[in-house]
Amino acid sequence: MLLVLLLAPCSVADDRRAVLDLPANFENVVVIDNLEDPDALAFSPDGRLFICERITGRLLVAKRNLAANTWSVNAQPFYTFDIPKSGGVPERVRSAGLRGIAFDPNFASTGWVYAFYLDDTTRQNRVVRIQASTSNPDLADAGSLELLIDLPFNSSQASGSHNGGAIQFGGDGKLYITTGDGWTGSFAGDPVQSLTTYTGKVLRINPDGSIPTDNPFYAQTNGAYRAIYALGLRNPYTMAVHPDTGLLYVNEARGSKKDRIYIVEAGANYQHELSGGSPIGTLRTPWATAGDAGGELITGGAWYPSSGGSFPSTYAGAYFVALWGSNSSSRGQVSYIRSNSDPTAVSFETNVGDTDSSGGAVKPVYASVGPDGCLFYLLTTYETDGGRIRRVCYTALPTVADPTFSPPGATYATGQSVTLSTTTAGAVIHYTTDFSEPTPSSPVYATPINVTSSTIVKARAYLTGYNPSSSASASYIIGDTSNNQPPVVSAGTDKTVFVNQSTVLDGSATFDPDGDDEFLTGEQWRQLSGPPATILDATEEIAYFVPAAAGVYVFELEVSDGIDTATDQVTITAIAARRVVSGLVSLYTFAEGAGTKVFDRGGVGIPVDLTIRAGGSYAWLSGGGLSLTGSTSATGSGMKAAGECMGQNELTLEAWVKPANTSQGGPARILSLSTSPFARNFTLAQNGSAYDIRVRTNSTNNNGEPSIATATNIVTTQLTHVAYVRRSDGSVSIYVDGTELTTDSLSGTFTGWNESYSFVVGNEATGDREWLGDLRLAAVYCRALSAGDVGQNFAAGVGS
Repeated sequence: MLLVLLLAPCSVADDRRAVLDLPANFENVVVIDNLEDPDALAFSPDGRLFICERITGRLLVAKRNLAANTWSVNAQPFYTFDIPKSGGVPERVRSAGLRGIAFDPNFASTGWVYAFYLDDTTRQNRVVRIQASTSNPDLADAGSLELLIDLPFNSSQASGSHNGGAIQFGGDGKLYITTGDGWTGSFAGDPVQSLTTYTGKVLRINPDGSIPTDNPFYAQTNGAYRAIYALGLRNPYTMAVHPDTGLLYVNEARGSKKDRIYIVEAGANYQHELSGGSPIGTLRTPWATAGDAGGELITGGAWYPSSGGSFPSTYAGAYFVALWGSNSSSRGQVSYIRSNSDPTAVSFETNVGDTDSSGGAVKPVYASVGPDGCLFYLLTTYETDGGRIRRVCYTALPTVADPTFSPPGATYATGQSVTLSTTTAGAVIHYTTDFSEPTPSSPVYATPINVTSSTIVKARAYLTGYNPSSSASASYIIGDTSNNQPPVVSAGTDKTVFVNQSTVLDGSATFDPDGDDEFLTGEQWRQLSGPPATILDATEEIAYFVPAAAGVYVFELEVSDGIDTATDQVTITAIAARRVVSGLVSLYTFAEGAGTKVFDRGGVGIPVDLTIRAGGSYAWLSGGGLSLTGSTSATGSGMKAAGECMGQNELTLEAWVKPANTSQGGPARILSLSTSPFARNFTLAQNGSAYDIRVRTNSTNNNGEPSIATATNIVTTQLTHVAYVRRSDGSVSIYVDGTELTTDSLSGTFTGWNESYSFVVGNEATGDREWLGDLRLAAVYCRALSAGDVGQNFAAGVGS
């Protein structure tokens, strides 16, 4: 057996500096970095930030840390769409892929998220919706995807550029969709002017995918073409809805500066490729041309609130636009249109552009106003793993004082007249009584609120030129409460977990027997006994902790319904994890500490020990581990896993690794049972910022392709546990640090495996696919470990 470790250091220049020209008292900072071809962003009604990665198809979720005013991206995507691939690798086709998202007008109750993407199987655009899981709103239910409308290109030769892909709900509650001209290079028959193509259109459908009968061309055509609402577009990159009027504005990359903005109107014809004859619909000219203040190629737009924003009054009600710039320029621009009644373009921020990790230019696309009143925009290009989100905030603002309530929230025998106030002169208070969070669109407080039945009044104060106040609330319980029943609190069932395993404290089964679950407030988790532990999200019904030591942990959950309080306890026993041994073939813990031998400690059959070549570039790590720093190799016999796994058609590959960097590719082999770069039984590898696994079956080629990989930005330079599981039914999972991040399928059997191939760690058998980093453990199972098994091995840690 040959263990090859021919490794060479690699470094990549990483210039993250930006040249930015902003008005006084504004600051611009990167809030999220290292995105893979980001192409759209949107804030959900509950304040989370959703990000589309166009080429990976991942829809990411980022959350704000209010105390630090920072944003972080969840490790697991909300959903991953099946965008075009070639040989299992995403295709980098200009504007194809995941292009836009929108939230259902009733998102708080429905959880529906709408998306526009180019589908891999059909190779045509699709609009679908997916539904957030009720158990974890940061993830979509896997089986919830619903196809609403297919939108094939007008020509099979379409390049995937000028794809359109903006989706937005209008003030009428209908979903609007844009498509581009597909950049086919030939416009015979003017497909953008036809009612029997989906090219160059604005489409309008109901939230369930049905077509409104009042669409302007409904009677002139048939089928899904009845969704056509307006036509004559070239490259309608994005749309934005005016928060006051409900009108939609489409950002169209056309004209000498590709900077046109149109109002979306029923039956409008925006005139692209109008080649004579009687035009369909009503000819319309641009509402504004964004490049009049400099810059070109409009890629995004966002309306700034007319009141209550944190920017100075100059910008109240303005329309901010992102301008990509020319393809020959490394910089773009952000400008604004003064108002919906004054379409004058004004420059705001020039020289907008950064460099990604490979030194390429990334420029502005998309724009949105965040819940903090700051302007967010994406920086990206056709191909980058260094896309990012920047946030522009006004820094010279005071903050509005929080609203106060009189009388205060309490229990009262009769209704109350509630007065709201703030000590900030001139501030406007917006409030709600339906348990939702107040926004600038919520009712304005003007006269005392008559509270005649139990409710929670929430309020927030706004003043132009100020940061808005925090959201304040008061609970009012009205009437005779003598028959009130206290909450039925459930702290979850007792359970046994492993040390160092993230553990959920689940109080979600708690309920109010009076039927007023909205009043269940003041959730508080406390630890009553056991080794010291830190509770995360201790004031939420679902909290977390990580047991650092073995022992019995007892926690209490206290919940109030505004009148009575109740508690419940849960006991969690943490034990030291032991590695799963069922199905194990070989195990390497790299605990030797010296010499040239790496022993197989699996204890199964004849051990397959590895011998490192003398003089190789490696170092033993204190406490166990092998650091691969350069060229080395080792020899040994064939891997017994080949024969064992062929009989089971199941496989688990596991490793604890600390990559030296996130740019090594090839892919760089971590574990491999192979004979050359083009022939293998299996390989666990690193390909840039993704983990990539190739396994040979009678349905793949001899190289185990197409491979199955995690999304990008998963690899870090921290110690990481990686596990690949292939089951006999063909289903595949990749786990990182105990969490399932990738699911896929790999059909076929292992009957074609070659039992003479060498097991290789840190390289290919031929020495030309080296991997740099620290190896702390490697294991091979001829059994598909369960999710619990993987979690147990992760909790067991290294050196076990």
